[in-house]
Amino acid sequence: MSKKPSAVLLAAIYLVTLTAGVVCTLLLAGEITARLIFSLVFIALAYTVLFALIELALLDSRQNGMQDFALAALAAVYFAATVAVSLVLNLLPCSNRLFWAAEIIVLAVGAASILCAFMAKRHIEK
Repeated sequence: MSKKPSAVLLAAIYLVTLTAGVVCTLLLAGEITARLIFSLVFIALAYTVLFALIELALLDSRQNGMQDFALAALAAVYFAATVAVSLVLNLLPCSNRLFWAAEIIVLAVGAASILCAFMAKRHIEK
């Protein structure tokens, strides 16, 4: 039987990793713009969702492995899409309207899909 890692320890590791990533990005950026800050906020939100779902999966007493894996995989796809869209939009010269539309679409689609998957998991468990 394997021991589960402490939820507090994992949350601390995620928080340190997120903080280090944000600080490194701000230090490495040639110029800090509003787009960069909002991209970091969207990426941090996706990162938080990803690791919150992993934490919930670790705390799941019923051990519904496939459902937890599906939620974590969906959150990982959301995180990767957020990073990719933010990276591309910050590297290419595009209008602010395109930037905001793309960021908000990724945020809305990702949040809605994860919420639907989480609700389906809870429905299956009942």
